[in-house]
Formats: sequence, C-alpha cells, structure tokens
Amino acid sequence: MAPPFRHTAVPRSLHQIAACMHLVDGPIDAEAFRRALSGEAAASGCGAVAEFVGMVRADLVDAKSTTADEQPHTRAVEAIVYEAYAPMAERILAELEREIQKASGAMLCRIRHSVGAVPAGTASMWIGVAAVHRAEAFEALRSAVDRVKVEAPVWKWERFAGGESGQQPPGSSTPDAAPHKPPARQADDRKTAGRWVTGPQSPSSF
Repeated sequence: MAPPFRHTAVPRSLHQIAACMHLVDGPIDAEAFRRALSGEAAASGCGAVAEFVGMVRADLVDAKSTTADEQPHTRAVEAIVYEAYAPMAERILAELEREIQKASGAMLCRIRHSVGAVPAGTASMWIGVAAVHRAEAFEALRSAVDRVKVEAPVWKWERFAGGESGQQPPGSSTPDAAPHKPPARQADDRKTAGRWVTGPQSPSSF
C-alpha cells in the first residue's frame, strides 16, 4: 500500500512550470527577481528593500566505505536536487508571504524556491521584502527565511561529484519517478553516491 503522502518534483512542461508562482525549475535568477521587486517597491512608495539569496555550497562529505576493503574517503557535493509537493508548496508559500506582510508591516514579500537540480555555487532560494522603513524590511526578511526553512514542503537530495549517479530515493525506479519521502534512517546514509537531507538544517545549502 502506498503511503498517504507523496512529494513530486514540479513537472518540467513550460505550461505547468509557469503555473507555479513560487517554485522555480533549477537555479534561481536572483537578479531578475530583484529587479521585479524593486519595480514593485518603487511603485508602492517603499523606502527599503531587503533580500536573501540561499546558495548551494560545495561541501566535502565524509563517505563511509561500502565494503571491508574500501577506505573511507570524501566526496564533494556537486548539486542538491530539490523535490516538492507542488500544490501544497505553492499554497504554503503564498500563505507565508501574506502572514509575514501582516505581522511585520512590510508592504511586499516575495518567496521563490528551486525544484530540480541546483549546482553548487548557484542559488536555490530567493526571498525579497519591501517596506516603508528598514526595520520592518529586516524583520520581515528574517522571519521569512526562518519560516520557509521549517514550513515549506521541500526536500533535498545531495548529489556528489565524480560522475556518480547517486542513490535512487525509496519508491522510485527511474530518475523521473515520484519518490516517497525517505524514512528517517536513510536521511544520513553516506554509503552511496548521494544522500537525503530532509531536515531544515541542510549541510550543503545556506
């Protein structure tokens, strides 16, 4: 019997991606979103704009040997693959924008998060806020970053460098299959070419 909850990557068709306002396929173009927010802020009479750009880090991860003959070694994180339950993610991120604006007094809050593969050194999350004064902008930005990391239904899969294909998530038979959310015991399995990092403290991203 299938589990009651499944998370899937956002479909790659242009029509379906365009329908997702908060989810971005692949790395985020922070400059494009910054320009758009600045235009909104100017038209709204805001005096402060603040942004956060979350980047994927090329961390070195200690890998355990898979047999008694192998020596432990380190592998560099090449990319993080993000997956999300798109309908829920869109709804929750939109709700977060509204709640943060109301609580902080910010006039604008915009949240964008990647799905799919995001290479090390590129952006996987962008949050921009605009307010009349800087205090409200800073408060809104910090609140938005903290809440997205905890509340957004997005999961992360580390992919290592060196041409390794990585571990297939449980419940999938092909790279494009919709995997089940991995059990907790697999969240730190370093015996394979990749590993799930499901908690809010991802070791390789912002």
